[in-house]
Amino acid sequence: DGSVSYLFERKGVIVTDKSIDEDTIMMVGLDNGALDVVTNDESYEIYTNPNDFLKVKDALTEAGVKEFITSEITFVPNNYIELDDETSEKVIELVDTLEDIDDVQNVYHNLSM
Repeated sequence: DGSVSYLFERKGVIVTDKSIDEDTIMMVGLDNGALDVVTNDESYEIYTNPNDFLKVKDALTEAGVKEFITSEITFVPNNYIELDDETSEKVIELVDTLEDIDDVQNVYHNLSM
């Protein structure tokens, strides 16, 4: 339990669609304590300290964000790894198998997908 926890950081992760422009998301996020704002093709990812999570989420709601794709405090890997397709499939199968165990609550990994 926790043997590789040093590879992860506990952070708030907020993912929203692009219904609001990037400048507004960045300004609202960073003004309210967000650590980073990442722009993807169809979404924004906002990373926060766990203590600032609700403050940032509430500020985004006030700025007009109506729906959050993801909104949680979780463990985020410090570094991601890339594997070949065959090995990636095996790791994904292992993660799925672990998640199917009743006693397992969460499985975290640093596989880049």
